[in-house]
Amino acid sequence: MDEWKAGAGPDDFASDPPNATLSVYAPGSQENKMVVVEISHPVIEGKDMVYDYRLIEGTMPKAGGATALFIDWVGAGGGVGAGFHGAGAGARGVGRR
Repeated sequence: MDEWKAGAGPDDFASDPPNATLSVYAPGSQENKMVVVEISHPVIEGKDMVYDYRLIEGTMPKAGGATALFIDWVGAGGGVGAGFHGAGAGARGVGRR
């Protein structure tokens, strides 16, 4: 979280909020529902990372099952390796608008 705070550098959440792809399993569907969001204002509440989001592409599902969030560019390395911050273990769902 320290890397993402405002004033932490040119790639902090305030200066350049990351895009993320949300992949949601929908029971009865052969493919996951995918949406692209911009996330901002992250905070840690207990074991959850809670953030605001702005829908960029797709339609946010009203319900679903297992969910994974793939955050773009967070940290050195981009999408894979040291900078990968994919799915978390929080129980809150898809953030808040």
